[in-house]
Amino acid sequence: MVNKFLDLTGVEYLWSKIVDKFVAKETGKGLSTNDFTTELKNKLSGLSNYTHPSYTTKASGLYKITVDATGHISDATAVTKSDITALGIPGSVPTKVSQLTNDSKFQTDAQVSAAIADAVTGGTLDLSGYLKTTDMVAITTSEIDAIIAG
Repeated sequence: MVNKFLDLTGVEYLWSKIVDKFVAKETGKGLSTNDFTTELKNKLSGLSNYTHPSYTTKASGLYKITVDATGHISDATAVTKSDITALGIPGSVPTKVSQLTNDSKFQTDAQVSAAIADAVTGGTLDLSGYLKTTDMVAITTSEIDAIIAG
């Protein structure tokens, strides 16, 4: 079986078909047509400018925040080490890989590369069910038309 893909010409052709089919064009209207109703214009004119609540500047850092009923931050307190340890996070963090325990038996890059190389050269890796680029050809514009026509 030959699998098909869309090349750039096919994608451009398909896109033009989609645009023609799904973009409703109205005679006499364009991008500059003003369809704004008087009702909406009056409603918008009646609005006043929004004033954001005042705030206290904080230096960059990690903060516990309080949010008011309108969704604004109303208070910010610096996070302390006791806040973090109260969450169950250890007070000290390893800074070297050698300080960690590999209890999940994660593999290093070298170990993964060696395992792949062994599988490929040893014949234990079966790639027979995978698609190759030599199995594909570009879909034609007439095939696109047939798909769109349903």
